[in-house]
Amino acid sequence: MLRHLLIAEDHPLYARGLEQLVHDHDPAVHVQTAFTFAQTCSLLSEHDYAALILDLDFCDGHGIGLIREARIRQ
Repeated sequence: MLRHLLIAEDHPLYARGLEQLVHDHDPAVHVQTAFTFAQTCSLLSEHDYAALILDLDFCDGHGIGLIREARIRQ
C-alpha cells in the first residue's frame, strides 16, 4: 500500500487540493509537498517516495528532468 507521496506543484491551491484528495482516499498516506523545482529536487534526494505527483512546468525548472532524476534514484 502507498505510504509516502510527494506532490510537486507550484500552485498552492492545486497542491492543497491534491493533498486533500489523497487524505480523503487514505488518511494513512504521508504526503509532502514541494512548491519549486529546487525544493522538489531536494526532497527527492532526501527521501524515498512510493509515488510522485508532478507539475511539469515550474518557474525554476522543467519537471521532465525530475522524472529522470527520480528513476535514477530508484
